Amino acid sequence: MYEFTELFLYKIVFEIELLVAMHLSLLPLEKRKHYPLRILITSLLCIGVASAFPLASYTWWYTSLMFFLLFLVTTFAMYFVYKTNFWILFFFAITAYTIQHLSHEIYALIGHLFSMLSTATMGMYGNEVLDFSNLKPINYFYALIYVDIYLLVYALFYFLFTRKLKGKKIEVTNMSVLYLSALLLMVDIILNAVVVYISDGYSKIYSIVTSIYNFLSCAMILYIQSSVINTKALENELKTTEHLLHISQEQYAQSKENIELINLKCHDLKHQIHEVGVQGKLPSSTLKEMENVISIYDSAVHTGNEALDVILTEKSLYCHKNGIQLSCFADCSHLSFMEESDLYSLFGNAIDNAIEATSKLEDSEKRNITLRVRTINSFISIDIENYFQGPLVISEEDHLPITTKKDKDYHGFGMKSIKFIVDKYHGDMKAEASDEVFTLSLLIPIPTEKNAKKEETKTEKRNNQKRREGHRV
Repeated sequence: MYEFTELFLYKIVFEIELLVAMHLSLLPLEKRKHYPLRILITSLLCIGVASAFPLASYTWWYTSLMFFLLFLVTTFAMYFVYKTNFWILFFFAITAYTIQHLSHEIYALIGHLFSMLSTATMGMYGNEVLDFSNLKPINYFYALIYVDIYLLVYALFYFLFTRKLKGKKIEVTNMSVLYLSALLLMVDIILNAVVVYISDGYSKIYSIVTSIYNFLSCAMILYIQSSVINTKALENELKTTEHLLHISQEQYAQSKENIELINLKCHDLKHQIHEVGVQGKLPSSTLKEMENVISIYDSAVHTGNEALDVILTEKSLYCHKNGIQLSCFADCSHLSFMEESDLYSLFGNAIDNAIEATSKLEDSEKRNITLRVRTINSFISIDIENYFQGPLVISEEDHLPITTKKDKDYHGFGMKSIKFIVDKYHGDMKAEASDEVFTLSLLIPIPTEKNAKKEETKTEKRNNQKRREGHRV
C-alpha cells in the first residue's frame, strides 16, 4: 500500500495536467472514430499508470525518470485518439509537456516571490505524508491560485497557438529542430529536479532565479516549435506559388501558339469568305455576319509587348463571350525587362481575379474591367479596376485581399503570385476596396542599364540552372 505523500499526489496531478495539455495541443489533428470514448479510456489508463507507478526513491534521477516514462505513456496513448504519424504526434507532445512545465514554473515563481512556498520541494516533490484533516483556509487559497494559473496559461496557449492551426496541413520535416526541442525540455526538467533535491535548505533568491531560468527555457522551446510551424507554412506557400508560376509559363507558351494559329486561320478565312461573297453564292447579310464573327478572333490586342498581347487577347475573347467589357489603355513598350512568363502570370492572375468578381454582378453596366498601363518617369504604373459585390477584407498583415472561399489553403495564391512577381522586380503593390470598386495598383521601377545587365545575368543563370536540371536523370 502506498503512502499518500506529496509526490504521490503530485504525480497524479501531473498526469491530469499533461493529458489536458496534450488534448489542447492535438486538437487541430484528425480525430479517430468514437473520439470521446477514446479520450475517456486513455485518460483512465494514463491516470491509472501514474497512480500505480512505484515511488522507489525520492531522488532527482528517479523522479525525472518517472515523469519521462509517464510522458511516453501519455504520448503513445494519444496515438489511439488522433489519426496522425508518430513524428507529428511527438512534436505536439513536446509542446504539450512544455506548456505543462511552463505553467508549473509560473506558479513556482509566484509562490517564491510572495513567500507562498517555503521548502525546496515546494510541497510537491517531498516524501512527507499528507494530512488532509489539518488543511487550513490558506491551503485552499493556494490551490485556487494554482488552478487559475494553469487555466490562464492553457487558455492563452489555445488562442495563440492551437486555434491558428485549425484546418491547416501540418508537417514535420525539420527533425533536427524537433530533437533540439526535446533535448532542451529534457535538460530543463532534469536540472529542475536536481535543484529541488540537491539544494541544501531553502533559498528564496536561489529558487526565484531557478524559476526564471525554467520559465525562459520553456518560452524558448515554444518559440522554436511555433517557428517550425510558421516556417513550414511559408515553405509550402512558396512552393505552391512557384508551381503556379511554372504552370503560367507553360500556359503562356501554349496560348501564344494557339492565338497565332487562330489569327492566321481567321485571316485566311476572311479572304476566302469575301471571294465567295463576290461570286454571289452567299447573301450579303450572311456574309457580313460571318465576317463579324471571325473579326472577333482576328482583332488581336496590340500593346507594344508580345507577351501582354497574348494574355489580353486571350482574356478579351473570354470577356466577350461572357458579357464582360474589358477596356485596355496600355502602352507596354517599356515592359521588355520583365520575363514573358512573369508578365503572363502577373496580368493573367490580376485579370482573372477581376473577371471572377465581375461575373457575379447582375447589373450589366457594372460588368466591366479597366486596365491602365502607363510609364511615369522611371516607373511602370499598372492599375486594374472592377466592381464587386459582397464582403471584401484587406489583410493588415500583407495588405492583400483575404479569399472568401471556404478552402483557404488552396485559394488566394493568385494575389500572392502577383506580389511574388512585383517583389521580384523591386516594385510596390497596393489593393483598395471602396464604394464597391476594387483597385489593384502596381508600381514597378524600370531598371537602369547597369541594373538591367545584372537582371540579365541573373536570368541567364536561372535558365542555365533549369537546363542543367532538365538533363539530370
